[in-house]
Amino acid sequence: MFEEVEEGVQSLNSEEYLFYSVMCLEMDMSWGFLDYFNSRPELSKEIENHLERIGAKKYLALVKKAKPIYQQYQVLQEDDEELAEDAPSNNNDLLYELEEQLSELDDKYYRAEEKKSLKDFLLKYVKKNVGKFVDK
Repeated sequence: MFEEVEEGVQSLNSEEYLFYSVMCLEMDMSWGFLDYFNSRPELSKEIENHLERIGAKKYLALVKKAKPIYQQYQVLQEDDEELAEDAPSNNNDLLYELEEQLSELDDKYYRAEEKKSLKDFLLKYVKKNVGKFVDK
């Protein structure tokens, strides 16, 4: 099944892929940035460009803040996995601090959603560019 989804994603044009990636961010954020970046590494590479294109500046700023925190978290977590076999880790406090920073950004994301949802930006973009989404 995953292979079928992957083939479907690869067949999307650039506008359809933008729509897909922004909707994945919107759906995954119900669990927060940590889960989004863990579950969508391939989409997180393009999301900044896509948010900029649809004019979602506040969301773009949040992703830009969250991404380096997540990258640092990921490196520490990988270090922990390597060390787990040999010695106990000293990274737990730092990992917790990074999780807290991401959690604060999650809260800011949710507050932004209350004012103007990511779907609103996306729908406005689609309406302006409907010809790019419809086969001719």
